[in-house]
Amino acid sequence: MKLRNYLLAGLGVTALVVSAHAQAVVNVLFSNEGTYAGASAYASSAPTDFWNLIGSDPDGNLPTAVGGLLRVDGTTATAIGYTEETGVTGQFMLGGLPNPGGLIPFADYAHPGSGGPLAITISGLVANSAYDLYVYAGRDLDYFTPGAVESSSITLGTTTLTTTYSGPQISYSEGVNYVRFLGATDANGQIVFTATGIVNGFTVAGPAVPEPATYAALFGAVALAGALWRRRHGTA
Repeated sequence: MKLRNYLLAGLGVTALVVSAHAQAVVNVLFSNEGTYAGASAYASSAPTDFWNLIGSDPDGNLPTAVGGLLRVDGTTATAIGYTEETGVTGQFMLGGLPNPGGLIPFADYAHPGSGGPLAITISGLVANSAYDLYVYAGRDLDYFTPGAVESSSITLGTTTLTTTYSGPQISYSEGVNYVRFLGATDANGQIVFTATGIVNGFTVAGPAVPEPATYAALFGAVALAGALWRRRHGTA
């Protein structure tokens, strides 16, 4: 009975350590703004949330691969990254500064170049796990026909969702300037989505891949339980 109590105590500490690292939320914004902190469409978002800003080169092209994205605290590095599908040029265009009251995430955007829809693979996630994916697709300025309704279609697996937007984007509105998926990663810890139309960025939220320090804490908790048991029973 005592042994079981020690083991349960160790597992309890382990559970606390795991829960502290159980959720990873990462924001990505295709923008040349430099830095940005602000709320996302994610339910637990805060006004101080950090966004990873991915800017373009002088020719307007986005990098084809980015890794080591930071969590919303702005300091915790992750294994999460993204790559563009080979052969698809993700061109970048300045969407214009937001109108008064507009949200920065809808100021700039990426759009597919020649070769097909924009295809993005998010990697570094926990394999075969559920994640929330928010894809932002809207813009403040109407370049083609002022006041016209525009749209972007986002596909994850067999599900396609569409945003329909026009004019200033002053708040997050599902189906207007973002769509939300509950998706599952594959055996490699990846999620792939495609987009026709513009994409401002995305938020991915789900279980975190434990960091080396977390593993150390887990082993330490188990070792502590074992040490307590040996001390109780007078064994070396």
